[in-house]
Order: sequence, then structure tokens, then C-alpha cells
Amino acid sequence: MSRSTSTDPLVPFAVRIPSSLNSAIRDKAERSGATLADVLRAHLTLEQAKPLAVPKPRRRQPQELGKVSNDPPELLRQMSRIGLNLSEIARTASAARKAGQQFDDIKILAVLSSIDLEIKRLGVVAGVKL
Repeated sequence: MSRSTSTDPLVPFAVRIPSSLNSAIRDKAERSGATLADVLRAHLTLEQAKPLAVPKPRRRQPQELGKVSNDPPELLRQMSRIGLNLSEIARTASAARKAGQQFDDIKILAVLSSIDLEIKRLGVVAGVKL
């Protein structure tokens, strides 16, 4: 089979097929001296398209979330921000250590202690025991 001379560009397209169909396509390509892509393009028609099975949903359906906490929403937002910042600090420190950078562990402990104090202060302000 000859390559397409169309001005419509060819793009990659990955699909999963049954192993028996895979074997049949490969055999046909080998017997005819064509590429797998040529064999597939020659036999691909939209009119014959049909599902092999009922597709499984890839995502869970959103569920109605109940109230997770009686804590004030602003406190929860602040705690969430602190958690995100701690995660970012950990990722950055880990990447830097892998790159061979040295850290002053005393300074890191001081920063973490100040974060701990801030978390406790937020809890006291909100009337939450932490």
C-alpha cells in the first residue's frame, strides 16, 4: 500500500484491541507486505463502529459531602494554606537535597517551630483545642 498523499496530516491514535484482533492485523500486514497502520487505515470505517462492551466510568460520581468539621471556615482555610505551604517546603527541600545542596537544619527547625506556634495561635483565636 502506498502512503497517503492527502494534505490532511496523519496524527497518532492509540487504541486497545483484543489480542486475537491484534494477531490477525499483524498477520495480514506481514502477508501483504504493508505496515500495521496501512492495514488499519484500509479497514477502518465509521459506519461499522460499535462498542465491544459497556464502557466503565473512569471517574467516581461526585458525592454530596457532609459537614466535616464544626471548626470555623476561616480557621480551616488558614490550616489548609499552612498545610499546602508545608508540602511545598518539603518538596523544595527534598529536591534541593537530591541535587546535593546543604541545609542548616537548625534554621529549618526554627521555621517549623514558628509554624507550629502559628497553628496553635490560630486554634486559640478560633477557640479550638489543638
